[in-house]
Amino acid sequence: MRIIALPKPFYRLPTEHNLSPNAKRRLAWLDFYHHHGHNARQTCRHFAISSRTFYKWKARFNPRDLASLEDRSRRPKHLRSSPLPQATVDQVIALRKQFPAWSKYKLAVLLHQRHGITLSPSAIGRLLKRYNLFLPKTRKKYLRRLNRKRQRAPQHLYKAAPGSLLQLDTKHLGFSDGSKVFQFTAADTCTRLRVLRAYSTASSKSAQRFLTEVRNAFPFPLQNLNTDNGSEFLGFFDKACADTIPHFFSNPHSPKQNGLVERSHKTDDDEFYHLLEEEPQTVAELDQKLREWEQIYNTVRPHAALGYLTPQAYLASLTKRDPKRPAKVFTMY
Repeated sequence: MRIIALPKPFYRLPTEHNLSPNAKRRLAWLDFYHHHGHNARQTCRHFAISSRTFYKWKARFNPRDLASLEDRSRRPKHLRSSPLPQATVDQVIALRKQFPAWSKYKLAVLLHQRHGITLSPSAIGRLLKRYNLFLPKTRKKYLRRLNRKRQRAPQHLYKAAPGSLLQLDTKHLGFSDGSKVFQFTAADTCTRLRVLRAYSTASSKSAQRFLTEVRNAFPFPLQNLNTDNGSEFLGFFDKACADTIPHFFSNPHSPKQNGLVERSHKTDDDEFYHLLEEEPQTVAELDQKLREWEQIYNTVRPHAALGYLTPQAYLASLTKRDPKRPAKVFTMY
C-alpha cells in the first residue's frame, strides 16, 4: 500500500510494518485525510465511517508508532471479585478433588450435609470452571472384539461353485414417520442368487434369524460367508456360524471386498425402491414386497454378468455342464 501526505515523522520509520488488516485500514483513513487537505467530513464519506470513529483513531494515532492503530484489549480494568469466603471456596475444591466425577448438584448437597453451607449448583459450577477442576475428556473407543482373528476370504472362493462364498450386508432404510428399518441381503458370488428380508433392528439376533432364512432359501449348502465388520455380524450371528460355516470379514473401509452385495443394493434403489407406488407402512409389508422383488431378481431379471441369464437359469446351466453334479435342477421357488 502506498502511503503519502502523512506527517514528516512517519517517513523516518522503517518501510515495512507488520500491521493487522484493521490497522492498515485505519492508516488508509489518515493517509486520505492528510492528502485531501485535512478534510475530516470528506474522509468519513469516502470510507463510510462515522466522524466519532475517525476522530477516535486520529487522536490515538502516533506517527512514530504505527502500533497505536492496533486494537487494544477490552478487558475491564476493574474485575468483579467473588463474594464467597475463601474458606468456602477451599471446601468446594476439597470436595471436588475427593469426588472428581461428581456433578455440581451432588457437590451442593454434600456441601450442605457436611459443612452446613448452602450454595447453589450454579455457584459451584462457576468455581469448578474458574479453577479448572474438570476431568480430562477421554474419547471412548467402542471396540467390537472377537475371541478369534478376523480372517479374509480367499479369492478362489468367489466363483468356485454355487454356495462356495456368500456375501451378506445390511441396508439402512427409514419410513416417512422417522422409524428405521433394515434390509438384510445375502448374495451368492457364483450364481448371483439373492435372499432379501426386512427387520426392525440391525442386531446380531436379527442377523442370526436371517442366516436361518438364508439356509432354508438357497437350494445348495452354504460353504463360506463373507461380511463387513458391522456389529450385526458379530455376537449371536458369529456364534451361529462358528460350528458349521466359516465366517470371513472384509478389511475395514473396503466395500469392494464385499462388492457384489454392495452393488446389488444400488440395483434395489434404481429398480425397486424408486419405483414403489406406495410406501410400505410396516416392516412386515416391506418384507413381503422384498420377497416379491427377490423372486423377480432371481428368476425374471436378466444379468449382464451372467450372459443375460437369470441367476436361476445360470444355476441350471451349471448343473447341466458339470457331470459330477446331480441331474436335478435346483429351484428356489
